[in-house]
Amino acid sequence: MQKLFNVLTVVNFVAMGAAVGSGIYLYSQKDVLLEAAMSTAVESAKQSAIEEVELPSVPVGTPPLGF
Repeated sequence: MQKLFNVLTVVNFVAMGAAVGSGIYLYSQKDVLLEAAMSTAVESAKQSAIEEVELPSVPVGTPPLGF
């Protein structure tokens, strides 16, 4: 039974180390990750805005306004 508890302790220690290491990595890279996400979002918004804008067309052969 003691061996089982020792194995579970080692597994828990490794898992916590991975969680802390991942948190430190993400915190140190937060500016790069935020900039990449922001540029992707802005580019996507620009593209969808350009696709949805319709310019009005002037009919061909309209009569003069008579001023």
